Amino acid sequence: MSQEKLNRFLDQLDRDSSSRKLELHHHKNLLAFADEYQKPVLCRCGVLLLYSHWEGFIKYSIKRYLGLFSGSKIKSIPVHIKIAALFDFLKSEQQETLTFRLAKIANEFFLRDDLIVKRNIDEVVRTGSNLDFKHLENLWCLIDVDDSRLKDNFATRENFINFELVGTRNSIAHGEKIPISVETYELLYAKTLELMESFKSIIIQSATQYHDHDAAGTQ
Repeated sequence: MSQEKLNRFLDQLDRDSSSRKLELHHHKNLLAFADEYQKPVLCRCGVLLLYSHWEGFIKYSIKRYLGLFSGSKIKSIPVHIKIAALFDFLKSEQQETLTFRLAKIANEFFLRDDLIVKRNIDEVVRTGSNLDFKHLENLWCLIDVDDSRLKDNFATRENFINFELVGTRNSIAHGEKIPISVETYELLYAKTLELMESFKSIIIQSATQYHDHDAAGTQ
């Protein structure tokens, strides 16, 4: 991974994160200066906006991270990227439902010297439009981070992610007229931004580690 690729990745994450924070900040300002009768509606809308940026940022970050390895030879990339590439390979081979063929296909895949990571490898990043803790765990393996980082930063917030953020968003999106107070929204706002920042820090650390490892290997 070149320094140029890493710098581009860091810039992409900063730009995306900043634009999302700005939009959320604008909405929070609207809420702060709104009349009392307007606040319940703005709070409910705010939950949908928060969730959209939570899912959007996680997906964007991982897609850009996987993009760091596009064009690389399969045999030269980390194992977790090989797994992501294998998912994409299985899809293209139309063998994903034939489990008895998996071992043979995987063996052939890893032994081939001519395979290159495709530019659309990021298509393996899927959330089912419902980025709860289970989906987050599934995506976690794509960035090769120690499980302790997941536990320290996210497992303790599993209930928050599943019920307070995703659950509340689903209830509103599916037409339930649940009230959201200003206090509840502000708590959701603070915790969601904190999670997004934690994820950003972790994925940047992972990318930087692989860049440093590659740089040391070429010396």
